[in-house]
Amino acid sequence: MQVVFAKSVQGESHKRREQEIENLKNNRTFPCQDKSLAGEFTSGDGIKFTFLCACDGHGGASYFRSDKGADFAIQVLQDILIRNMKRINELAVNGEFKKIKEQLSLAITKRWKEKVVNDISENPITELEYQYLSEEKPETVEKYKQGIGVTSIYGCTMIAYFATESYWYALQIGDGDLAISYDGKTFEMPMPEDAECFLNQTTSLCDDNAVNEFRWISNTTIPQFVFCSTDGIANSFKDNTTLISNFYLPVSQLFNEEDQYEKCHQCKNNICDIKCRFELCKVEIENYLPLLSKKGSGDDITLVLAVQIDDAKIQSILNYLRGTKLYKNGQKDKGITLLKQASLLGNNKALERLGDKCVDAIIKVNESQRKKLVSNALRYYTDAYENSKDPSILLKIDNLKRDYQTELLENV
Repeated sequence: MQVVFAKSVQGESHKRREQEIENLKNNRTFPCQDKSLAGEFTSGDGIKFTFLCACDGHGGASYFRSDKGADFAIQVLQDILIRNMKRINELAVNGEFKKIKEQLSLAITKRWKEKVVNDISENPITELEYQYLSEEKPETVEKYKQGIGVTSIYGCTMIAYFATESYWYALQIGDGDLAISYDGKTFEMPMPEDAECFLNQTTSLCDDNAVNEFRWISNTTIPQFVFCSTDGIANSFKDNTTLISNFYLPVSQLFNEEDQYEKCHQCKNNICDIKCRFELCKVEIENYLPLLSKKGSGDDITLVLAVQIDDAKIQSILNYLRGTKLYKNGQKDKGITLLKQASLLGNNKALERLGDKCVDAIIKVNESQRKKLVSNALRYYTDAYENSKDPSILLKIDNLKRDYQTELLENV
C-alpha cells in the first residue's frame, strides 16, 4: 500500500505583508508561490507510476507571476511523463539514466517556456502589475516593456520524483530538497548539490541556460519514504542534520505510530480505519506546516511525500483493529487470537495490549496461572519495548518486576 501527500502553504511573511495598511487599503495579496502535486498515474501506454513534484515560484518584485510559472512546470512534467513513460522505461532498462535527464530537461524547458509565452500573449502585463513593480524595481519596468527577460516573471524551481515498480528517478533545478529512507529510521539526501544555489540565489526554469542546469539521481530500490520539499522548510532549520532529525524523521514516524489507529472513532469497518489513520497523519502535517513557517523561515512551504506500507504491516494493523473491537464487544477469545497474530507480525501496540490483558487477569486466577500470566506479560512488554523504545512500556516492565518479583523468580 502506498500513501501520497502534497501540501503547499502560504508563508508567514506573505501574510504579514497582506496586513500592512497600504496593502489592506489596496486589497493587495501575496499568494503562496509554491505549487505541488502527488499522485499515482497511468501513462498512455498503460504503465503505472508514482509522481511527486514541488515547485517554488521565486519571491521578489520581478517575479510577480511565479506562482503561475510553478503551476505550469508541474503541468508540463506530468503531461510529459504520461505521454512518454514507455520511452523512459526503455532508457531505464538499458541504464541510460543520464539520457533520461537530457531528454526530460530539454522537453520541460521547451514546453514550460511555450506556456509562459502563450500566457503573456493572452494576458499581457497589466498597468497595476507595472505599478507594483515600479515601487520596488523601477529599473525593471522599462526592460519588461521592451520584452527583455519578461519570462522571468514566471521563474521557479522544480524538484520531481517518479517511480515504477522497478526503479525511481528524481530530477531537480534550483534549490529545495529530496530526502529518502529505505528503512524508516535513517534518511539520506542523495541529490547532487548545485553550487549556484547559495543564500537567496538559485538556478531556475527561467534561466537562459536552464536545460543544462538540471541534476538527477536514480536507483532500482524503491524507498520506504520519499520527501520533496521547497527551501522554506530547510531554511527553518540550522542544517541538514537538524532538518532530518527534527522534521523528516518525526513526520515519517507519524505513519508508524500505532496510537494513530485509535484517533478516529467514526469508522464502520477496518479498511476504513486504516484509511482514516493515514488521513489523520496528513491532517497533522497540514496543521503543522503553517506553524513551521511562522516559527521558522517565514517563507512559503511545500512538502510532498510518498510512503510505502508493506503488506505485513497492513495485515498487522487489520488484526490489531479487529482484535481490539472483538475484545471490547465481549468476544475475548477471538480478540486475543487476532491480537496474537498482530503481535507475530511485529505490531507493538498489540504486544503492549496483550501485556495489559495478562496484567488485568493476574488477580483473577490461581497461583499457578498467575506465574504464567506474569511471565507472558513480561515477554510481551519486553518485545514491545525492544521494537519501540517507548519509555511508558519500560515503566510497565519496572512495575511488573516490582509487583510480581516472587512469581518472576520462581519462573527462572
